[in-house]
Amino acid sequence: MKALIIAFVTLLFASATMAQSLTKEERKAAIKYIVKITDEEIKKMVTDRTNKVKTAEPFEPQNTGFKSYDEAVAAFKSKRAMLVDLVKNSDADMRNHIVTLPFGKMDAYQFILFIAGHSNRHTQQLNEVKTATGYPQS
Repeated sequence: MKALIIAFVTLLFASATMAQSLTKEERKAAIKYIVKITDEEIKKMVTDRTNKVKTAEPFEPQNTGFKSYDEAVAAFKSKRAMLVDLVKNSDADMRNHIVTLPFGKMDAYQFILFIAGHSNRHTQQLNEVKTATGYPQS
């Protein structure tokens, strides 16, 4: 499960950093026309675990390319640090960069909300597994 999360966050970060830049005129039109989802809808969608979503093939654990748990954790920490740095230090207007995902388009600010919510979703899943009968206690 951790390898899956790390692979997903890695790919999400790559998408965020390669978000398409638009001209000033295109930005205004894009925000009104392209981005059809609100911040609140993104938060609700990604954290609502009543809606089960099948992982896309590139994100399945066997397709991540990580050779070990330690390698996966190191990659996760590295990509997370890069994302935190981007959020803290970028002067880019995140509302004026569009990210395209399989389920639609959002601006880069919304994409960061999506990444945070997605991590939260997997944390909830891991906590549920830990409370399941038969889960090792030590």
